[in-house]
Amino acid sequence: MSEDSLRQTGLFVNRFVDSCVRSPENCRMAQRDMSTFGNCSQSKRRIPLVDKSGLQTAGYPRQAQHHGSGSPIAAACPRSLTPLISTNQLALAYLIVLRLIAAAIAASGQTGQSETTALARSGVLAIVNATVIPMTGERVLSNQTVVASRGRISAVGPSANTPVPKGAVRIDGTGKYLIPGVCDAHVHFQQDETANRTSLQLFLANGITTVLNLYGTPMHLELRSAVARGELAGPAIVTSGPTVGTPHGQTPTATPEEIAREVIAQKRSGYDVVKLHGDLSSGAYRRLMTASAKESLPVVGHAPRNLGVAPMLELRQQVVAHAEEYLYGYFYYGSQIQGVIPQLDHRIQTLATDTAKSGTAVISTVYVYRGIADQITELERVLNRREVAYLPYAVGTSFGWWAPNNTYFSRFSKRDVPIFRYNYRVLERLLLAFQKAGVRLLAGTDTPTSAVVPGFSIHDELRDLVNAGFTPFQALQCATVNPAIVLGYAHDRGTIEPGKRADLVLLGGNPLENVASTALIDGVMRNGRWLSATQIKTTLERLAKLNSPFNQRGRRR
Repeated sequence: MSEDSLRQTGLFVNRFVDSCVRSPENCRMAQRDMSTFGNCSQSKRRIPLVDKSGLQTAGYPRQAQHHGSGSPIAAACPRSLTPLISTNQLALAYLIVLRLIAAAIAASGQTGQSETTALARSGVLAIVNATVIPMTGERVLSNQTVVASRGRISAVGPSANTPVPKGAVRIDGTGKYLIPGVCDAHVHFQQDETANRTSLQLFLANGITTVLNLYGTPMHLELRSAVARGELAGPAIVTSGPTVGTPHGQTPTATPEEIAREVIAQKRSGYDVVKLHGDLSSGAYRRLMTASAKESLPVVGHAPRNLGVAPMLELRQQVVAHAEEYLYGYFYYGSQIQGVIPQLDHRIQTLATDTAKSGTAVISTVYVYRGIADQITELERVLNRREVAYLPYAVGTSFGWWAPNNTYFSRFSKRDVPIFRYNYRVLERLLLAFQKAGVRLLAGTDTPTSAVVPGFSIHDELRDLVNAGFTPFQALQCATVNPAIVLGYAHDRGTIEPGKRADLVLLGGNPLENVASTALIDGVMRNGRWLSATQIKTTLERLAKLNSPFNQRGRRR
């Protein structure tokens, strides 16, 4: 090797090691990533990237890594240097860097065998001595071991006689409770990469391992694919396409033929469901239901408010996106005035029976409705909640969070608050009647609608369901097994059973005694990859530092 080649190799190594020693985590990442170190010399090859959050693993081509140097490999492979490094030089650099990393870790007292590193090597993880709530029925299994291998649950059984494979990473579940990963069945991604990545991290940090996105675009199809390929850490994404329907209150213009063509186009594009948002003529709505059935594309959305809920139940729309749609399409249908509803109990029971017979599922979204009155009366308190600090300022702006232009504060007055609170009590009673009648209910939050923070809002939704009269187990069903059944992935996840995907949440309290314990997260497993409480804490601290100054500015407006 020439003197110039040695000099270039030394420069490369120095850059790599400098990046590594600045952070012990970089050293740990380097140990894992060095096996593919040589790939960085080819600018279009995928290379491992771990974001600073510790929650995001990616494999984007170099030209896509515009957000900074996550791993030491990214930092050590600048465009200006890699063309100068030959295969032989990379091999030499590989050996040198491995030795330097080992020395750095030894000097700093690190073991070099963190849980995440060991997991990446072995692919096997065991949560031992945990109390498992499998959601296969209302039962609790004490002192259990759950083994995950290659992204799947390979064993569930008593710790005393369930062997842990050699080399598996052990997670101590003593005194903790294990539930299936949670689903938020009503979210909205945006046309902003930073905002979407933030949402992915907040979802995972709160134990959400599946989401239903209800206004999809081609960007969201790629986001779904990136998560599925393991390039981005995040929940599994089920997504609709762009909504169909004329805005509520306007004369419907779409013809049945146009609706059918749109359904076919969305199916061919790869969307999972069709989202109805707005009004349709009777013929167009009927065609929507027949065309979507032919394409095996479920209809999820609002009620056709101009038609009322009767045709929706008659034609068996698969999912209603908000429980509040029954306010507009039934209780207040044809009326411009909201107020005390006559014969409320009888009408609720009739509606619950009819909805159960139709087989239509309903997404709750009661937390977002409850928040309307709070934002009218005490917006400053609502926006000063701790979790608001994690949200990018631009997201709050897009969805009308900040004063004085808050979407509710600016449109309503305190005179409207009694009506909103009365309607909320109606929704509580309606949902409880639905539950008793056997309607399949899904927990969804409509995040990031104003003041509804991604991830955190699912815990508020579950608490509101319990406050409405649900048992904690029934509320958990709405966020685990029910969405799995309705959205068609019950074969893959939604319960804790051998063969299911290893999407799990370890909690510090018993959610069957207090559903608020779903927020006491001690770790999250998504597709067999473990995110510890420490990693989650680090991610949230980083997001707060990035976003808090902007949010503070937004609150002062």
